[in-house]
This record gives sequence, C-alpha cells and structure tokens, in this order.
Amino acid sequence: MAKVGGATRERMDLLLTQALGAYEELPEVVREIHDWDDAERMSYVYDWFLLEQRVEELERNSAKMTQEQRRRLEDLRDAVRSHRDDAEVVKSLVV
Repeated sequence: MAKVGGATRERMDLLLTQALGAYEELPEVVREIHDWDDAERMSYVYDWFLLEQRVEELERNSAKMTQEQRRRLEDLRDAVRSHRDDAEVVKSLVV
C-alpha cells in the first residue's frame, strides 16, 4: 500500500465513500432525527463532527489525489454546499 503524504490512497477512497454516503442520507436523517432517542441522536451528532474532520483531511490531501478521487471530492464539495442547512441542523443538536 503506497503512502501518500501520511494518507493512503485507499484511506482517501474510504473517506470519500463514507462522506458522500453521509451527505446523501443527510436529508432523511434530518427529517427523522428528532424522533430518535437521546443516545442515538448524540451518537450521530458526534459522528457528524468526526465526518467533518475527515472532509477537512480530504481537502488537505487533495493535491495528492488521483484524478478519479479529485472528481469524487468535487462531488463531495457539491454535496456539502447542497446540504449545508441540514448539516447545521445536526450540529445544533449538541447539548
């Protein structure tokens, strides 16, 4: 497994897949999250903050990505912009 500046290409692929999936399901989560119990809700919010850190990691390593990874990162950037309001709803649930 070739290292790329502290992050592997495989790790970047995994992070891209996870982040794109999370943003894809975010509108449904926001519709339902108020019906979840407190533990489920707080777990999701905590995981969301971790996801945002991983998106930042992807941005930091974007120059080291393959062309396909950069295309997927652009898709992720579009998703982040499209779902900014939903992400703010999730982050507002911190107690």
